[in-house]
Amino acid sequence: MIRTRYCLLLLYTFVNTLAAQPLGDSLQLFPIDLSTVLKLAGANNLEIQLAEQKVEAAHAQSLSANEKYLPTFTPGIFYLQHNNRLQATDGTFLFVNKHSILGGVKGEVSWELRDAIFQSLAAHQRSNASEFAYEATTNDMLLQAVNQYYDLLQAKQAEKVAEESATLFKELGKEIEHKVNVGLGSPSDLYLVRAEEAHARVLFEQAREQSDLASLRLAQTLRLDPMVTLVPADSQLVEVTIIPKDSSARALVESARSRRPELLSSQSLLSAATSEKNAAIWGPLIPLIKATVAGGGFGPEFGDLKNSNDIGLALQWSIGPGGLFDFGRGKFASALQRTSELQVEKAHDQITTDVLSAYTRVQTKSRQLVATKQGLKDIQQAVKLAQERQRTGIGIALEVVQALKTYYTAEKDYVEAVGGYNKAQYELYRAIGVPIEAR
Repeated sequence: MIRTRYCLLLLYTFVNTLAAQPLGDSLQLFPIDLSTVLKLAGANNLEIQLAEQKVEAAHAQSLSANEKYLPTFTPGIFYLQHNNRLQATDGTFLFVNKHSILGGVKGEVSWELRDAIFQSLAAHQRSNASEFAYEATTNDMLLQAVNQYYDLLQAKQAEKVAEESATLFKELGKEIEHKVNVGLGSPSDLYLVRAEEAHARVLFEQAREQSDLASLRLAQTLRLDPMVTLVPADSQLVEVTIIPKDSSARALVESARSRRPELLSSQSLLSAATSEKNAAIWGPLIPLIKATVAGGGFGPEFGDLKNSNDIGLALQWSIGPGGLFDFGRGKFASALQRTSELQVEKAHDQITTDVLSAYTRVQTKSRQLVATKQGLKDIQQAVKLAQERQRTGIGIALEVVQALKTYYTAEKDYVEAVGGYNKAQYELYRAIGVPIEAR
């Protein structure tokens, strides 16, 4: 665990060092792939670090609860002085002045067994709950990083699509301009194409803006230098299938209920609440055990100390608040246990909803992907035919313009469908409780 975190820290330092290198007047671009995104998100995300500190705190509380089994020894020197009246064993009163010194070790053992037993159990379960909560937070942050990476990749692909669209309109404009110059074309067609080219440039700038914003969001999640522009190392946005498309929703829900750390955390908290309820009901029946052992030199002066030993043992029960017949404490503990039971039921329902929602998104995006693939293939043929008709004089410029506009829309839809499908796959992966990994 320590070695892994050390390696990830070195990776984070290396990435930030590269990213912070000055590049003159050019943009500071840093290529990054999904594998690196997941490693950096798992190593340096603040939410994950906060969850990790909660685990450390819970472990410390568990250790502190277990330490209640241990006795406390108090070494020291004890001085006693008495002046004036003192009652003798026969009932008479005497005027006595005396003093004594005890030098040695005094061991006082106080066992709150009810606290040691039930609190240690509850603290152990809370420690387990914090570990499961840490896993849940890690999964959530990794999913967020995955979504932000695909947002960045989609934005970059949208840039390419808009730039390609502008290039196509520019080429069409040159062809129409040539026809206008030789008297075979209409100037209105030329102005129309130039306007569409300008609109494509606007779309390109909008896509670039979204790309820059996506880079900032991802850099914040990874805690990288925000002055550096992240660019996806993947040149193309390709379909990624993690969970087989023929997986049944029922099987995925059952798998999630046995894996999801949120549910395991709620169950651990329920066990802790049950231990606290048992402490309130059965704890007062367990006595407080006190044992005292003292040994050392006892006498009037340091130079005249003789061996002296004392042993004491006591069993005590409490009646009232915190002890026997504390009905309010029992009702309060029962209410907390019932609350924890409801939290477990709520977690069950939420997990079912998460899985079915993600499953629905995967199925929907899968169908959208099929449709956009076919649509893109069809419009590519339509653009080709429209361009041929326009060059031969059979078709008109408006026909090509409309085809190019539809082509841009189809490419954009395809990019969004692939990105949405991939994000839905990872969302479903997290919903069933499997740690997210690069694919």
